[in-house]
Amino acid sequence: ALAHETILLETTATQIDLSFATEYIGDSVSLTYNGKVLGNGALTDGKLNVDLSGITETGALTLLASTVKNNVIYTFNVNVLLATKIIRTIDDLDVVKVTQTNIDNNTSIYGYYVLANDINVNWVKPMMASLTYNGTVKNWEANFGFRGTFDGLGHTISGFAVSTNGMFGHVGNGAVIKNVKFDKFKYNGHYNGGLFGGTVRGAEITGVTLTNVEYTMPTKDPESTGFFAGRFMQNNKLTDIKIDASKYDVYSVFGRNISNNTYSTVEIKVKSFTMLGYNGDAMSDETMLLKLEGVTVITADTTIEA
Repeated sequence: ALAHETILLETTATQIDLSFATEYIGDSVSLTYNGKVLGNGALTDGKLNVDLSGITETGALTLLASTVKNNVIYTFNVNVLLATKIIRTIDDLDVVKVTQTNIDNNTSIYGYYVLANDINVNWVKPMMASLTYNGTVKNWEANFGFRGTFDGLGHTISGFAVSTNGMFGHVGNGAVIKNVKFDKFKYNGHYNGGLFGGTVRGAEITGVTLTNVEYTMPTKDPESTGFFAGRFMQNNKLTDIKIDASKYDVYSVFGRNISNNTYSTVEIKVKSFTMLGYNGDAMSDETMLLKLEGVTVITADTTIEA
């Protein structure tokens, strides 16, 4: 096996870097995926020309290279992370954000989006989506929104304010948000001011860390601001989550309507909190949640274990 780091590749790429294997590659090399030829020819500066248009999958894929050198046939695996878009800049983050056009046409965002490096927003633009729900799509719709994969690859996004509808705007069934850190940022008290969306439903949120969090208590409907979602956070699976807003009094940890989520190894540090959220949309003392299985809340004076 030829060891190499996984190659980050966009679906629109026209070349792939095979320079890690040049000592084994002869006059030409053939690259296939599931038997389909993606490229066949000589390397130029270690790169092979490819056409990836026939691959429908995205994410972690194993391609197969074969070549002949000195009458010896070599075949080896080429591990790629095939992304719809590789995010490198602040403006690149807009590709995962639901727009008014998405709502008007009821078109969701699919695909695999990868953070290639740390991004410091430097406060130049907030994490927000200005959306008007006009009947085409309801603001609690589960089968709409960002429904792709956002893979942070362990990188950090920092230096921003969370405003209305957050980073994705609206997150729906099948979405995966994973392996990403958010640092030195603030919730500025806007209605529906969740980091990921006003609505987050049917998503898997895994390996997400929030550090150096500032929190402004919303003056209007404080229950409609949560760390991940604003008003609707339902049917999600949260795993390996760490949130540190330990200097702040927080009204609702997860927002307003937070039914049917599962939590595993979720740790939240706050100075104090009023509730974790309501179970369902009806707000009352009976539906207010102060404990959830799999969630540990550490406050200034107590630890609340599930």
